[in-house]
Amino acid sequence: MDFGVAIAQWGGVQVELIEQYCDTPSAYRDVYARGEGGFHHTCVVVPDLEAAIAHYAAQDSPVAIRGDFGAVRWAYIDTRPQLGCMTELVGEHPDIRAFFAMIADSAVAWDGHDPVRLL
Repeated sequence: MDFGVAIAQWGGVQVELIEQYCDTPSAYRDVYARGEGGFHHTCVVVPDLEAAIAHYAAQDSPVAIRGDFGAVRWAYIDTRPQLGCMTELVGEHPDIRAFFAMIADSAVAWDGHDPVRLL
């Protein structure tokens, strides 16, 4: 899948802007066709990813996709019927906390210069 992500911090809220460049089936294309856009998902860090997935499954909210980002495990849950958007679950891990902290810290004293920084 060919896509780009821009991540920013707005106070205590992390904001992701995601654009899928191709038409490969995905959790993004499940929500928005090429040329469309809008609010896609919220994200929650959970202590036990499998228990959280089971909790959502019991409420008829299936996994749309799941995977690993290094040692960090995650899943998108299709909560569109209940919430109007997907829910991203991220398993608690020091690496994800460090990643989120790095993003938040880079925004604290940002003066408007150098807005694009590659990770």
